[in-house]
Amino acid sequence: MPGRQRVIDEDQKLELLQRMEAGEIVSKLADEVGINRQRLYEWRDLLRLHGNLKPRRRGRPARLTAGVAGAAQPQSAVDVPAPRSSAPGETGSSKSSKR
Repeated sequence: MPGRQRVIDEDQKLELLQRMEAGEIVSKLADEVGINRQRLYEWRDLLRLHGNLKPRRRGRPARLTAGVAGAAQPQSAVDVPAPRSSAPGETGSSKSSKR
């Protein structure tokens, strides 16, 4: 049935990935189970990146509220670079230097 997804538990996923890593042909594994070959590669990448086969929630992470006194506030994941100071002999940005 096209459009219908098959539900496969994590034990079956791990078995398929082990067989895939052992050298079995990915297309044959996918046909045997009735899934898309790309799905096996997605599972492999999830397992390598996160250590489990559950997909991570997409989008921005939920905000933490400071409901408890002394609760840790989330820190920014992006480091802001320090402003550059001009060194002696360094030219600043000007129209003539951008030609």
